[in-house]
Amino acid sequence: MDHPPDVAVPTSRLREVAGTYVETRDFSLGEVLEQTAPFAQPQLLETKTESVASTSFQAAVQPDTGTVVGPFPMQLELFGQ
Repeated sequence: MDHPPDVAVPTSRLREVAGTYVETRDFSLGEVLEQTAPFAQPQLLETKTESVASTSFQAAVQPDTGTVVGPFPMQLELFGQ
């Protein structure tokens, strides 16, 4: 079996990951994990500390939020559930 059937891996992104592991199955687990680590994008988990202005809730000034930005899923279902 070269790749898992499409029904088992329904999205193209998941098929790409499965294909990568199929193509590297002749290598040791350590080698595969080392070479696929960059795909995890660990730099996205880096944090930084900075000072920002704040307003005390006890102040007479009401908080003013004009825009809220948050993540939006590109795929609402995982594995068709």
